[in-house]
Amino acid sequence: MKKSSLLILFFNITLGYIFGQNVIVDGYVFEKYNRGFLNEVKITILDKSEKIIGETISDMTGHFTYEVPAGKVYLIDFTKNVFTYKREKISTVGKLAGEKVFVKTEMERQPGYLLEVTLAEKRFNQDVSVDAVNGSRIEIYNNTLKQEELVIDSAKSPVFSITLKQGYEYTILVRKKGFYNKRLHANVNINGCYLCMDGFGTVNPGVVSNLTSAEDNKLGTLIANVELEAIDMNRNIVIQNIYYAYNSSAITESSKKELDKVVNLLRTNPSLIVELGSHTDARGSDDYNLKLSQQRAQSAVDYIAASGVDAIKLKAKGYGETKLVNKCGNGIACSEEQHLQNRRTELRIIGFTKDPFDGKSLLEIMHEEEMAQFIKSGESDKEYVAEPVGDVETIPDSGVRPDSENSGKLDPSVSTEKQKTIEPFEDNFREESKPQNILPDKIIKIEPIEESIKIVPSNPSKTDNSNQITVNLKKIDDYTGYKIEIFQSPKPLDASDSDLKMIAAEISSDIFFDVTKTGETSYMIGYFQGWTETENYLQRVISKYPKARIIEYFKGKRLAN
Repeated sequence: MKKSSLLILFFNITLGYIFGQNVIVDGYVFEKYNRGFLNEVKITILDKSEKIIGETISDMTGHFTYEVPAGKVYLIDFTKNVFTYKREKISTVGKLAGEKVFVKTEMERQPGYLLEVTLAEKRFNQDVSVDAVNGSRIEIYNNTLKQEELVIDSAKSPVFSITLKQGYEYTILVRKKGFYNKRLHANVNINGCYLCMDGFGTVNPGVVSNLTSAEDNKLGTLIANVELEAIDMNRNIVIQNIYYAYNSSAITESSKKELDKVVNLLRTNPSLIVELGSHTDARGSDDYNLKLSQQRAQSAVDYIAASGVDAIKLKAKGYGETKLVNKCGNGIACSEEQHLQNRRTELRIIGFTKDPFDGKSLLEIMHEEEMAQFIKSGESDKEYVAEPVGDVETIPDSGVRPDSENSGKLDPSVSTEKQKTIEPFEDNFREESKPQNILPDKIIKIEPIEESIKIVPSNPSKTDNSNQITVNLKKIDDYTGYKIEIFQSPKPLDASDSDLKMIAAEISSDIFFDVTKTGETSYMIGYFQGWTETENYLQRVISKYPKARIIEYFKGKRLAN
């Protein structure tokens, strides 16, 4: 090599180090056991201190590239839905500008069944093609853990996927303007059901082949097609297999299964006002058939209303033999099968109400349904009394009585001077609440026991009354409702803690505690059953305690961290 060429090479290498010219990270991501390359893997590049340098995504062949400065060590994080997180370490030390560092990373699918769903318009004619549906809101809720698994506000693709893990039950809600909401359910190895799927269309391969081919019944892939039906007020929905005994309007057991599908449709689409129309064949007198069909339609409406659908949104209509679907009118000989086509029940949309699901996530919808079911079961009538835990300090009677009529008022049996020694931020919280009002749309709302809470600000810094302040520490038991978390502590506190005494002096002496998933102890106050009143009270507290927030409980289970 000529001397001039060596000088140019040396000059280029020197410039590369001085001006930080980059090295190329060139990689591939594939599934463990050589099951194929993985696309749409999120790749995050970090430095040694775990500061993010940049991000990229793998393409359809699992390939990705990214440029980083030479002479350093980097961490690379790989994340993809339904796959286990992976981290790699690379070094560009000694690499020249433009050189490559090669990375081959395998990712392991999480145990369970990979469900891939494609959304398309419902097909009414097999000869007419239908379009895939984009822009849907897709939400997946884990009923077992009571938490969201996936939320896509507006899906760019008609395809989405999730791993259905062993031992869990899932609810999937798909919403798209102009279409009926679609709710789906999937259970994996729960209550003797290895893999049960409700509401899906064609699922391939079948459940049996998935179970037999999956490794130790822990892995498998399901491909499902889900149809979304456009809302059309001019099209009736025929409810199949609704049968009645001869000359009877009683609902048969087989018909109940079909009407249950209508119940699910109306629960998932609570804004619909519908008519259930019953039709007969032409045999028998016109007047008798009209009367019988009205009775049958009313029986269907009564059954649906008894299942929890608001009766205001249901209308029964008997048409008798006035709307035959074939030529089998009076005096015309027809087969029994032809007559059966006319004996049908149809659902027709006749209007809409304000959608109670508007602005609500599936998480909120599920919590409301769980709360309504809890109240309906009668368990809400039980009193849940939390026992005091830890040291409790006492204080001479202040004259403030924790009863609903005298909340915040002075007791005339105690001297006025004695009653003025303590001015609580809030006088008390009522420890018992019952449903007060059921709204017409069947959404359960529990009104607060006290319409307003008197707030008397105090300034404990002026007078040191810490030795006189009562702190009643109570562990969360089977509580259902809302509480306001004031703060979290990395270690448990006892009743002598100054922060807890401050809360007792300013808000309430009843302080509840619970351990979060991260191991910290949460300290909370209050008994609230409605979101609005809880949020209103939070606004009063948050100026003094900026970290305060609302925590929801259901039968003692914390629904937020």
